[in-house]
Amino acid sequence: MAESESDCKKNIVAALDEVSKKLGNTRTVCKKYYVHPGIIKLYEDKTLDVYLKELDSIEKPDDLTGLTSQERVLMKILKELV
Repeated sequence: MAESESDCKKNIVAALDEVSKKLGNTRTVCKKYYVHPGIIKLYEDKTLDVYLKELDSIEKPDDLTGLTSQERVLMKILKELV
């Protein structure tokens, strides 16, 4: 987690830069079309870690959905943002 507001903004820019490299788009395109604004808001509000604590230590699909622990947590976040 970021210590200050400027660190928070730097971390968000760094994360968006990483996403943009992986997707082959610009940071602006990734922020606008690929990263849900609620995820950024949760990070800015320092509440994203509440969800991240739910991650299992092992990356394995569950028996019901076939989703990994990361995917299950993301789906929970997105459902609560809607």
